[in-house]
Amino acid sequence: MPATNKNAPQKIMRFLELLFLFVAIPIAIAFLQNRVLMLGILWATAVIVIVWLKLSIKRGFWEELNWAGVKSGYKWVLLRFAVIGPALFAFMALVNPEELLSFPRERPLIYLYVMIWYPLLSVVPQELLYKTLFFERYKILFHSPWAMVIASALFFGFMHIILVPNIFVLGAWLPVFMTTIAGLLMAHTYFTTRSLALVSLEHALYGCWAYTIGMGMYLHTGSVWAG
Repeated sequence: MPATNKNAPQKIMRFLELLFLFVAIPIAIAFLQNRVLMLGILWATAVIVIVWLKLSIKRGFWEELNWAGVKSGYKWVLLRFAVIGPALFAFMALVNPEELLSFPRERPLIYLYVMIWYPLLSVVPQELLYKTLFFERYKILFHSPWAMVIASALFFGFMHIILVPNIFVLGAWLPVFMTTIAGLLMAHTYFTTRSLALVSLEHALYGCWAYTIGMGMYLHTGSVWAG
């Protein structure tokens, strides 16, 4: 039996698993609008990924962080941010100037809390799921590295459907569009460095900057969910 046919059942199961994790669950969370459920699923999945990584791939969490990858790739990450960061600032200044820097000015203590805990409680578990798990477990579904990078970005962007208040309004999809572009950059970073630490730092850099300049209104469930 050809290898492709032999692997077909495994590929089908992996594909269905991928759809459940990266499509069905975000849609369910978008409908239920429950923050506790959202964080519970995110962290439970992250723990499962860490255990799976150790037992199946024989790679520990600290190995997956790969600090050597930070050293080799941080300059490119900073160079990109030096271009994109000011562009996002200019976007907010033009489109929504009243929100520009409003978060640190009006709620400095909450802002500080977000800057500290957002990377740990949100960014790291997201990257465990959308980079570590995705690039290792679902690589058998893709015929080229770039296809995997693009797919990772698309699924990462789609996760932010939870931030779309009305799916029938084109402008409401801005969070999905923005995070898909960010997901493409971060997927490329992870693929080229295999460093969970670097991609988490990059994710946190853009996320914290977005909250700082007032783009949190596009990226926080509190601006969309009623309760």
